[in-house]
Amino acid sequence: MVADPRAPARPGQLRPLNRPRPVEAVGRGPDGAPTWLVEGGRRRRVGTVEDTWWVEDEWWRRPVSRRYYRLALADGGARTVYHDLADDAWYAQPY
Repeated sequence: MVADPRAPARPGQLRPLNRPRPVEAVGRGPDGAPTWLVEGGRRRRVGTVEDTWWVEDEWWRRPVSRRYYRLALADGGARTVYHDLADDAWYAQPY
């Protein structure tokens, strides 16, 4: 059990968990998936696309239109990335 620090709550310091981070997607396969990812200056080759899906939501407010890819990287890693079609940018979504 964690002891109560008796300090007041500081809601101004709350931050979302697993916030998407920008990545650069290089090249495109036949399904539109990137063939390379650049994260923090490091270039990583995509081995296979394990899954892909679309998210279309909130058309009545600010529309969300994303194409997600679950990627197996050639070096053994894995990433879930999405292409935000509204701002034409790529992001990695950690889970």
